[in-house]
Amino acid sequence: MDDPQKRPQREYEKDDVTIPFDDSDAETTPVNRSPINIGSGKAAKPSQSTSPTQKVKKQPSSSPDRISGMKIFYVKLHAGAIDFLEEQVRDWLAANPGIVVKKTNVTTGDVVAKKTEPNLIMTVWY
Repeated sequence: MDDPQKRPQREYEKDDVTIPFDDSDAETTPVNRSPINIGSGKAAKPSQSTSPTQKVKKQPSSSPDRISGMKIFYVKLHAGAIDFLEEQVRDWLAANPGIVVKKTNVTTGDVVAKKTEPNLIMTVWY
């Protein structure tokens, strides 16, 4: 084995200089520690509006015309499932008598489960 003290220094090892951890050269470096004046130091006052303040009438957050929720139903795309979809929607509406249906959308699309199969998808907006 090579003894690190006996082997000759390599070229990159000759340039290694130990960097001191103390600030021994702090007196030689000019540093200005006085505070910096960025402005007047006073906060600007908010501008005063010359027009009279008008109170805006707020709209109610819910109204009979506004859609407040949605429910999605879906079934496999075959004849027996369509009857099941009718039953699902009928039971849901019966269980929620306060719901007023505003709009419905019906589309077909693939639903991924164990197998990807075409489905009838119905969205009820209320």
